[in-house]
Amino acid sequence: MGIDRADGCFASRVCVPADNLHVVPPSVTDEQAVLVEPLAAAIQTFELSPLYPGDRVVVLGAGRLGALILQVARLRGARVIVVTRSQEKRRRAKKLGAHEVLAPGTDLSRRIRDMCGGLGADMVVEATGSVDGLPLALELVRPRGVIALKTTCGQSSSFDVTSAVVREIQISTSRCGPFGKAIAMLREGKVKVGPLITAEFPFREIARALEVAESEAKVLLVPPE
Repeated sequence: MGIDRADGCFASRVCVPADNLHVVPPSVTDEQAVLVEPLAAAIQTFELSPLYPGDRVVVLGAGRLGALILQVARLRGARVIVVTRSQEKRRRAKKLGAHEVLAPGTDLSRRIRDMCGGLGADMVVEATGSVDGLPLALELVRPRGVIALKTTCGQSSSFDVTSAVVREIQISTSRCGPFGKAIAMLREGKVKVGPLITAEFPFREIARALEVAESEAKVLLVPPE
């Protein structure tokens, strides 16, 4: 919907297959429900690349998806290190449960190794939205570790394939995920999504909302009563 040959929900009317619909329980607010899709995508990361209690996970990027990934990883017993350039997002990641928050820099690889027993992270989740994220993930993951790719930014020309093969790095990709599990997490209060909603606009200000959405984590359009 809204991607290929079908209008999205900015259309005046939307026709969707009934099988695509999910019941949102009364205990889940509309503000929470709009984040079911990215939460499901966060869950899918670990559906395809299972975590184990005590695993050390580095999340590259702390936007909306990265913030949800860190919470799901925490729920699965991982120790989570978040890396982001934004000081504001580092503060938010800490409040959402990250064990450590770091800014990228020349000594990032060393610092990650020091935190992860000298070898690197068991898993690095790449959610930067940048072509530079995959090469960085390769620097931070331990031998025989996992890189979980969430970014859809096109081609990366600087990925060291030889290093990945010699160190037997597993590369996992995932996109969308299980809506039912995401709704259950929200119903049970296991994931915080309130801090990710940064602005709300009425429909009559949709142009302004789209402009703000270029820099804000999550902008909501509030339909008329």
